[in-house]
Amino acid sequence: MNTYLLSLGGGLLIGASAVMLLLLNGRIAGISGIVGRLAQGIGLTTNLAFVLGLLLGPIVYMLAFGGFPAVEITVG
Repeated sequence: MNTYLLSLGGGLLIGASAVMLLLLNGRIAGISGIVGRLAQGIGLTTNLAFVLGLLLGPIVYMLAFGGFPAVEITVG
């Protein structure tokens, strides 16, 4: 049950950030659009923060928890 709650929490955070980007900036959180605007020099602060968060998130997780979680795929 704990795994489901963690997954739900992560999904809620992703959804909340997508909604905030839409409401505050009028942009849809699509990685290709964000990287494209970053390459054009549009909205450098927010677009760079988004891309850096995507790249550094796993590294911060690994440093905080000492490694990546084990992935187990089961088929019913």
